[in-house]
Parts: sequence; structure tokens; C-alpha cells
Amino acid sequence: MILHSLLTPNASLPDTVRPNRPTSLSTTPVLSTAKVWELDVHLRTFESARGRKEWGMARLALDECMQCVEAEGGAIPTQWRLWRVELELSRSNWDAANMAVK
Repeated sequence: MILHSLLTPNASLPDTVRPNRPTSLSTTPVLSTAKVWELDVHLRTFESARGRKEWGMARLALDECMQCVEAEGGAIPTQWRLWRVELELSRSNWDAANMAVK
């Protein structure tokens, strides 16, 4: 499901997490298909861990997602930043939650 949304042209995620499709109008970097598959694995891990309330594992998986996008020079989706705040709050880590907001 996640990968389908990443590969769908009308997906709600930003261009930075879509597979590499050259267009003359886009100047933002996009992820290669291999990176999209890697990202899909990390997102599935995140969702699974979050569902089991394994906050440490969820945080690690989300960090990997963010690193995949940042390594390609892309922007982190707002929803991911909100998830990071949610994770930190669930762990009662107020300072990290405050930093994740910024």
C-alpha cells in the first residue's frame, strides 16, 4: 500500500519520495526506484512498530526514512515530522519532541 502510493503519480507525498521520473518542470531531487523500495521497507517497519507501541524501533525506522530522503537532498514530509513529535511525546521525551517541532 505504501509503495503503491509512492509510485502513483497523484500520490499525496512530495516529489522527493517518488521514483526517479525526469521532467523538465521539476527541479527538486527525486529518489531512485531502489531508494523507494528501501524507503518502503522502513515505512512498513515504522508502521508495524508504532502499531505495537515499540517506540524505540519506530523511531529508528523513521530516522532511516528521513536519512534516505535527506541523503538525496530532498525535503522531509511534514507528516513524518509530526510522527517524530508523536514518538517523542509517547516516550515522555519532552526536549526531543520540542526539537522535532523546530
